[in-house]
Amino acid sequence: IDLSLVRATLMNLEALAHFRRGRRDLAASILEQAIAVAPHAGDAVYNLACLHALMGQTDRAKAELQIALSIDRVRFRSLALDDGDLESLREDPEVRRWLGMKEED
Repeated sequence: IDLSLVRATLMNLEALAHFRRGRRDLAASILEQAIAVAPHAGDAVYNLACLHALMGQTDRAKAELQIALSIDRVRFRSLALDDGDLESLREDPEVRRWLGMKEED
């Protein structure tokens, strides 16, 4: 059992709870801590990308999304194609290429 990943998963859930209560800065801080504990914690990385996108931090969101895609391309590509949190990123030509989107999509 990868205990660092288990810890990061629990921290990810804690961050989501704070996000739902409107505490975006605290959620981002917890997600960053989760990633420090387990850099391969794809859910935390992906959720941090979503949070940065919602906060208008496009460059940070793109960087985190790229990392999430490197962890599990199939899973996070599938999520990113429809995730409303990442709608602003899907307008970016570079992100569209990462996600395999066509111009007319």
